[in-house]
Amino acid sequence: MTIELKALIPEEISLKNTHLNIAPDTRVQIKSQFSCNLKRNINGDSKLNAITLSFLSLSSEQEPSPFDVRVTYVGFFEGTIADSEEERNFVIEGTKIIYPYLRSAVSALTTSANAPVMLPLACPISFAPGTAQRVNEQKKDGYVFQVDDKLN
Repeated sequence: MTIELKALIPEEISLKNTHLNIAPDTRVQIKSQFSCNLKRNINGDSKLNAITLSFLSLSSEQEPSPFDVRVTYVGFFEGTIADSEEERNFVIEGTKIIYPYLRSAVSALTTSANAPVMLPLACPISFAPGTAQRVNEQKKDGYVFQVDDKLN
């Protein structure tokens, strides 16, 4: 199976200060979540598919964070998907292509906002066979990847 990236569009890039008061030299663990959704047959074209990859790091009462970060990219790919195995491979290959752009946007956003720099892991997901617990959890509306990052 081959896929070709036709377009990559940033859909959302935002950082919101939560005004959390943190004592100096306090380490904060920031939980982040990556989600990936596949939309098939864009505009009725059976070869055009879209993968939406999102990075979210949101503050909550249980896990406070100094800021909320949301970054979403949509990649439009040309390629055919015949069955569920090809769909899974399509999502994995598309994620490998889009993820470096998403990672760079998260880092640039936090840097330019004078917030502590967030640099998501180089590859948050193991794509090797036998590592299903880290590869993805397929949900009805897409694939979800869970990653913990530490803020220094």
